[in-house]
Amino acid sequence: MLFLNFIFLLFFCLFSIILLNRNKFAPKEVFKLSLGKLIKKFRELRRITQKALGDRIHLDDVRIRQYELDIRTPKDDVLENISAALHVNKEYLKEPDYPYTEHDLMRFLFKLDDSIEVNIRPVILNDEDPEYTTTGIYFGSEAILRIRNMLEQWQEMKKKYENNEITKEALQDWKANYPDSLKKDYVPFEESNVKFYRKGISAKIPPDIK
Repeated sequence: MLFLNFIFLLFFCLFSIILLNRNKFAPKEVFKLSLGKLIKKFRELRRITQKALGDRIHLDDVRIRQYELDIRTPKDDVLENISAALHVNKEYLKEPDYPYTEHDLMRFLFKLDDSIEVNIRPVILNDEDPEYTTTGIYFGSEAILRIRNMLEQWQEMKKKYENNEITKEALQDWKANYPDSLKKDYVPFEESNVKFYRKGISAKIPPDIK
């Protein structure tokens, strides 16, 4: 129960980490959100050929094939025509822009469910009051072990920040460079002399202006 709650509370930020590192940490193709693969998936789901899709948006089948193989990327107006022809929300086909929204999270979960089984169930937060529940997310297959390890590493870094052991910049640097930032010889990049900690600011005066 506690583990499910742990997954739920940290999942939204895990969403950001997965987007940044989907090809580094996970097995090949598990987290890759390929536009071409999505176009092909819905074209086949609608039972139309590449030529038929091309005819609907006034392009030839060669161009559609190039899109599906990720050789070329459709421009926004072409993507809008493709989404209309396939009856798919354009935002579902696109990768989300940072900062992410709740709708971005839901679309990501829908697509993730094609690769890793996503299960949803209520989680009781207070054993003495069963009505005090929230909704938990957990993953099927062997992926749960990898994701649990990722979450524990992340939680450790968050605790260091909360305990004023590392700066905000160091925490953001760790997330942006994960999983390379796990290496023992990794040095976080901190250029500024002003250090922003959770509980205050520390300023180091350069020697030349003392």
